[in-house]
Amino acid sequence: MNKIIPLFLTILFLAACGGGEHLRLRADDSGKIKNHIVSYDAVEKKTTPDKFPKITVINCADDAPIVAVLLARADAKPRTYAIEDPYIAPLIAAGLCPVFISYDKIYEQMDFWKPSGILLPGGSFNDLHMYMKNEFEYSPKWDDLKRANAYRAMIDYSYSRRLPLLGICAGHQELGIMLGGKFLDHINVNNKINHKDINGAGHDITITRGTLMHKIAGKDKIRVNTSHNAAIIPGPGPEFKVTAKSADGIIEAIEPKKPWSNFVLGVQWHPERMISDNGPAPGGQKVFDAFINAVRAK
Repeated sequence: MNKIIPLFLTILFLAACGGGEHLRLRADDSGKIKNHIVSYDAVEKKTTPDKFPKITVINCADDAPIVAVLLARADAKPRTYAIEDPYIAPLIAAGLCPVFISYDKIYEQMDFWKPSGILLPGGSFNDLHMYMKNEFEYSPKWDDLKRANAYRAMIDYSYSRRLPLLGICAGHQELGIMLGGKFLDHINVNNKINHKDINGAGHDITITRGTLMHKIAGKDKIRVNTSHNAAIIPGPGPEFKVTAKSADGIIEAIEPKKPWSNFVLGVQWHPERMISDNGPAPGGQKVFDAFINAVRAK
């Protein structure tokens, strides 16, 4: 497994560190989708060389399995961590306890919480460490790099502790990078399928038989939503297998060739937005159900 974790993260991991004060995410209903947010400044204020804030959204039962969820960013609110409610609602409904990981002291936070599973959400950010196939120029901000490093540190933690992991959209892409993939950008230029249309009709994907994704879906083809402008492609000797593709060849799901847990899956679409009262969709609720069952079994 490719270890693309900067030295400063390794140094932080070696330092003795414990949980500090609690921070509770607050609800934000100003957008189309409910968010739970906390400011960067509030997190940084409670982060010291030997402490970090414990970020939660609900009071959990003592025996509830913990799922570590990497925070995203509120695009419309500068310097604000956020997580969209659809990512965590299925976990809470199933009696799991989501806790939230900020971009500093990743290993220390994970060691404190001792999670039974990891959820890596989607999001849009630039990452210099990604191997670009197309020659486009980027000027990522420092928090973009910290965010990308946080994804990879959590994947590394999942690997080292043999924890179930679900990567969605950007989480799927970062899992692919860690498993030897490359990053293909601007896929919607002259493409027959618009992969950026989250509110559209979506598109079909073909799933490889004998894979975790096929076991979850129970069929060879399903329809999924779409909201991305980049994709993963295999690098030399990738350590992942492609388990689903769209008709235009875009990789829609991956799994490690040598899974380190009973559930390690990356999906390019957004299963959290496919959950409804019309029954469990193969690409929506069923994905979360399989992840939840794996967490419970840990």
